[in-house]
Amino acid sequence: MSAPSPWLVLVLRATSVLLLLAFAGAALPESWMKAAYESGGLGPWPGGALLVYLARAVSLLYGFFGVLALHLSFDVQRYRPLVRFLAAASFPFAPVMFIVIWAA
Repeated sequence: MSAPSPWLVLVLRATSVLLLLAFAGAALPESWMKAAYESGGLGPWPGGALLVYLARAVSLLYGFFGVLALHLSFDVQRYRPLVRFLAAASFPFAPVMFIVIWAA
């Protein structure tokens, strides 16, 4: 088998860095979440345990995928089928997420 493309390794690692930043979002105090929400022009902060839970859970989920991408980047040849699947799944995921966020 051929060696993995250095570009693929770079893309996986760059993606992992961005996704790992989401772990910081899981640790944000609620007052910071409120400030970010209101400064984004979304109106007054509705608050509540459900909103805080969802914000933290989604941040942890994105961070988890950052850990996964970083792990895959160290042995692309071994994980090639999984990398291909994740790449194929990401193409429809990005526009769908954009539509969901825009509609909200």
